Amino acid sequence: MIEIPVAVQMFTLRKESQEDSAGTLKKVAELGYHGALDLSVISIKHC
Repeated sequence: MIEIPVAVQMFTLRKESQEDSAGTLKKVAELGYHGALDLSVISIKHC
């Protein structure tokens, strides 16, 4: 069986991340997620 890596969108954990970012990422990894996406670091320009 092929294992498909699953990531979590960190926006859904924004409160937890603000309080304890390292602990939140550790818990996400313990839950089995292979990655995390944080769009707060992306700058969006409107044309």
